[in-house]
Order: sequence, then structure tokens, then C-alpha cells
Amino acid sequence: MIIAFVKVIYMIFNQHKFYAQLERVLNHDVLQKIGIFKKDLTLTINKKLKEEINAVMDNNWKTLRKQLKPYLIAYILILSTYTIPPIVINYYHKFKGTPNYAYIPVGATSFSDDKSMSFPLYYIHLILDYSGGHICAWGSFCFDLLFVTQCIYCTGLIKVLCLMISLSTSDLVPKESRVEYMCYCIRHYQNTYEFFKDTQEMYMHVNLSHFLMIMVESGMTLFNINESLSEEISLALNNCLWYEESKEFQKLVQMMLLRTKDELHFDISWFARLNYDTMIKIFRMSYSYFLLLRDISD
Repeated sequence: MIIAFVKVIYMIFNQHKFYAQLERVLNHDVLQKIGIFKKDLTLTINKKLKEEINAVMDNNWKTLRKQLKPYLIAYILILSTYTIPPIVINYYHKFKGTPNYAYIPVGATSFSDDKSMSFPLYYIHLILDYSGGHICAWGSFCFDLLFVTQCIYCTGLIKVLCLMISLSTSDLVPKESRVEYMCYCIRHYQNTYEFFKDTQEMYMHVNLSHFLMIMVESGMTLFNINESLSEEISLALNNCLWYEESKEFQKLVQMMLLRTKDELHFDISWFARLNYDTMIKIFRMSYSYFLLLRDISD
């Protein structure tokens, strides 16, 4: 419940940032800035690129839907747990005519009618108890929805960059236009990097609570952006036939290789990195604490 409240309060105070970032995703702002389609290098490469980019982004949205279905099902089950059983039990006793039956508050978790608590503890307890389940469910779902959407969009942008690099030395791009084409690849990388950094800054401090949720939920594929996708850019640059191109083209490739050493990664506030190593360390530490507690209890 605390994690959910942190997310909801953070979203309320930063809703303009979330709205602006989501608008960039929905309008494909980064892809619109590639600029290669405005410059008629050749009709063939533009047509090929549009088809490939559309295929990459379509696959991304399919992945997003697969990721969000377990989230939605989990939160619907949470809400159902706090709403359906009390309603069914109350109607059952009403139909049976149970004498002196105390109706269960719908949506409450453990609220008792104890008004002896001093002000404002009673009202805080009342509000949290009645709204806690709903806030936990929908607050976390909305936050996770935005986080997963932006992460998967980032992976799509990196895949588009790798696609552009792989076509840079193909027959689709004329030799005299390849240096200019590589400049467009560099601009797309810069725009992707800026979008990723904006997303990273938005979630950096909340990632501590979100990381704990990710370990339990089905968002583990988000860690791939740290491990595989950052490496794919370097692999795409090394696999293109850069050694057959002009010295200017080779210098641009070297610049890109140096720049891609700055890995794209999400931080957990200031003290850890959101990746597989951190997750495994936490699992091991949790298991060690479990063994310690078990030995103490024995």
C-alpha cells in the first residue's frame, strides 16, 4: 500500500511530465525526427525503411499488450478480492435473514468501528482501509502501464537504429549518400538517447519501489534494455561493411562506437542499477535472510 501511495503521489505532482512523455510515444516523436524521409536519398531506401520500421513498432505494441495483460488480470483479481466477497456474504445473510448481522464494509480490509482512536488517526485509518485496495490496484497499474510503455518504446527505437545501421552499407543506399545516411543514424541515436534519459530521470527515484514490484510481476524482460539492446547497437555497427566505405564514413562509425559505450540503463535512485545482477543479489540476500530467520526460529 505504501508503494502504491508513493507512485500515486509522484504521478500527481509530475503528471505534466508523464503526459508529455506519453504524447511523444503516441505521436512517435523520436521517429518523426529521423529526417531521412524528408530528404529524398532514394525512393527505394525510404520505402524499405518505412516498411521495416512499421514492422518493428507493430511488434513492439504486440509485446506491450502481452506484458500488460498479466498486470491487468492481477489488479482485477486484487479489486475483486476486496469487493466481491463482502457483497456476496452481505447478500447471503440478508437473504437468510440472519439476526443481528453486522454488514461487512465493501472494499475495506480490516477496518473496525473503533472510534476511540485520537484525531486524526481514526480518519486516516478509515480512508486507508476503505480506499487502500483500490489505490494499490489502479495506482500501481497506471504507473506500471506508463513505465512499461516507455521502456518497450525505447527498445523499439534502439531496434530501429540497428535496422538503419544494417542498411547503411547495403545496395539500397548509394555510395555517394552513405556518409549523409550515417549522419541521420547518429541523429536518431542522439534523439533516442535523450528520450531514454528523460524517461530515466522520471523513474529513477521511484524505481526502488518499482524494482520490488518487477521482481514479483511479469516485467522481467524490461531488464533486457541494459543487457542485450545496448550491445546490439555496437554489434550492428561492427557487422555493417564499414571497412569498404570512405574514411569519413569510417570516422562516423568510430564516433558511434565510442558513444555507445555509455550504456542505457535504469537506476534505482542513486545506489543501484536496474539489471539482472542487482535482481540476483537481492534474491540471494533474501534467501540468506530467510535461512537466518529459520535458524533463529528453530
